[in-house]
Amino acid sequence: MRPSGILLSVITAILTTAASAEAGDSLQIGTDGRITFGGTITAPYLLASAVPVGKNDTFTASQGNLYLISGTDHDFDINLPNAATAGAGAVVACVVAPISAASRQYTLRPSSGELLDGRASLILVHTNTVYLMSDGVAWRTVIKKVDTDYVVAVGGVPFSATVTNPTKPTSPTVDVMRWRRSGDCIQVQYFYRQTSSGTGGSGVYLIGLPPGIQADLNKIPAINSVANTTGRVGSGAVIAMDGASTPGRDEAVLTAYMYDATHVGMWMVSQAISAEYPVGATASYYKLGVTTLKFTAEVMVPVQGW
Repeated sequence: MRPSGILLSVITAILTTAASAEAGDSLQIGTDGRITFGGTITAPYLLASAVPVGKNDTFTASQGNLYLISGTDHDFDINLPNAATAGAGAVVACVVAPISAASRQYTLRPSSGELLDGRASLILVHTNTVYLMSDGVAWRTVIKKVDTDYVVAVGGVPFSATVTNPTKPTSPTVDVMRWRRSGDCIQVQYFYRQTSSGTGGSGVYLIGLPPGIQADLNKIPAINSVANTTGRVGSGAVIAMDGASTPGRDEAVLTAYMYDATHVGMWMVSQAISAEYPVGATASYYKLGVTTLKFTAEVMVPVQGW
């Protein structure tokens, strides 16, 4: 197998220097990841740790290390070394463990007065990977992988309301909320079906984001009135099999918008009414208090810190 172009360049450089070095020169790898050969070759961009360093609680990273983040029971911080002290070319890498940590967030924090890609912090979630390099003043991402596969959130679809919260029946037929990260956004899918009634609640129904996630309202506005629909973030549908119309089936198309930083509201257009989904005197057949109800939606929302 032929060596890659980068590897070939490194080999050529080493051999070239070896040919001109004195007999007593030797190849050395320092604790900071720098390689020297006769004092003439340096490679400051290599990781010094051959094996990932496991971490499951708040810690301060050391330059040259690769960290495997595997905490599963709480969020925590990853404090970066001072970029100026580490010097230009110093590196730190972090890899977050997979599904077992899917509900947790880990925040990379530069030293006081320094930035990471021009920002005060960067949040990582399950399977995210970053390779950071100091420019002598701040930290920069050389490699960043933040997109993830879908994971199922615990607790199903989180329904609430602006006045009185509804309740699900004891055993919904389908009750799934799953999500994935896409860049600085969270993409959430909701699937719900019941064939026995819960309680309907009152006010406007709100659908929660996964636990610990807050929308970045600087990027998408919050709206608590359907008079302003500029904050649309997704769509959905609702079907009630014991609705008001004959033969007892009503359905509506839904448009999702951010109600606040942690909840999504729905704007409904149906044959019968145009109102906020799904509670009110004219839309009581779309409540969780009916016997047979189906609800599905998908939203994409920018997240604080992502």
